[in-house]
Amino acid sequence: MLGVAFNNEACAKATALLACRVPLGVNPDPLWPSDKWFEVDELREREVLHLVTWILQRIRTVPHIADWIPIDLPHDGSHCSCERCAPTPPEIRWFKKPKGNSFEVKAIEDPQQAAPYERALKARPSPFQIHLKYSTTTRFGEVVIGINPVTLVHRAASLLPDGGLNRKGTINADWRLDTNYVPAAVLSKPNFVLSSNKHDRPTKQPEHFKIPLRPEQLRSLAWMVAQESPKVGPFVEMEICEGVSEHLGWRIEGRAHRDVIVRGGVLADQVGYGKTAIMLGLIDSRPGELAKREDRVPGTIPVKATVVVVPAHLCLQWADEVNKFFKSKSVKVEVLHQGSSINKLTIEDVQDADIIIVASTIFNHSHYGENLSSFSGVYVPDKATRYQRERLKLAKKALERQVERLHKEGAKSVLTYIKKVHENGTHWFARITIVLILVSSRSTRALHSAKTPQRQCVRQG
Repeated sequence: MLGVAFNNEACAKATALLACRVPLGVNPDPLWPSDKWFEVDELREREVLHLVTWILQRIRTVPHIADWIPIDLPHDGSHCSCERCAPTPPEIRWFKKPKGNSFEVKAIEDPQQAAPYERALKARPSPFQIHLKYSTTTRFGEVVIGINPVTLVHRAASLLPDGGLNRKGTINADWRLDTNYVPAAVLSKPNFVLSSNKHDRPTKQPEHFKIPLRPEQLRSLAWMVAQESPKVGPFVEMEICEGVSEHLGWRIEGRAHRDVIVRGGVLADQVGYGKTAIMLGLIDSRPGELAKREDRVPGTIPVKATVVVVPAHLCLQWADEVNKFFKSKSVKVEVLHQGSSINKLTIEDVQDADIIIVASTIFNHSHYGENLSSFSGVYVPDKATRYQRERLKLAKKALERQVERLHKEGAKSVLTYIKKVHENGTHWFARITIVLILVSSRSTRALHSAKTPQRQCVRQG
């Protein structure tokens, strides 16, 4: 088996796969460079390879490199950030462009970073390298064809997600080479088939339900409970980058992958199947497990509630379904039907709730943007645009700092910070009514209350 060494400079050079030395006589073809090695570029690749076609035909099928071959990577993560193979893209800069009586926000790449980035992309190591040399002394010609799978692994590793989930697992890498590659004229994709769960074992009825679920619903609920379990199987994140040489007839692939724990899934049964009831059954089956999660994530406020985000016209329907299936007073529900509903909610209300039903339209409502901007100190526009997404990232980090300030220094410190930033005029704020509610003495006391000592951590905003 052909092994590929990995180190900090492994991607800077290729590994020789084919080396051949043949007699050419006194007058070889002019394409052969005399007494020096010449690297063949893409423009001359076709005519040069025509000279050595008879050599390439002998290695059209090499079985042991057509399968995935692993590469031993360092555990320090140094393979994830290779500027030679995967240069860092330029940052996005925002500017205001006049539009009538107002303006619109536009995004451009940093011009000082964009040009070096484009040059770096063009200078990336090639997956294939072909070298020729003719010796006037021995009258022999030499051909060396090398492959560079490490550069493809670097590119693939740079495409893996880098945040939001438990992505601390070790990245694994491998490569393979097809030396008899012919591009397919038409790609045939297999039909997608939904698997049936009729042979799965059903779970028990939800403890606090007054209306039992049907057997087929209990089978779906059993799968959902398993997907929420800490013992759920890993999800494989994978990226593959390829290099193709049409004249060689070779195709090389580099693959980077890692296992991450992703809990949850998608319940996509047909209309009328009872998906809402099954979801409520899942909520009822998990309170004991949630109570065991004691560690508070920095920048969060511990709560036990399950947040249900639905279209605005389904908010009241979901509340009715909760009352329909759950026994009386077994769960506490809060409904945020419109933007103004946020102003009536305190931290203590959120901590005491078991289910919080939120209309999906709230996140684009002016009340939500105003409250988020006021509390975090970062302006967030109402309109759902790329600019809004970038501002939300900044607001999220600022919000975490505000929550930590609320935990450690209290409500007065938070309010003082908000007023200070507002007075300095460094950010654009709207009303701060919700802030006065959030940092009220009643809400602050709830943070230190022993009423709900063990809660799940949910990020604000």
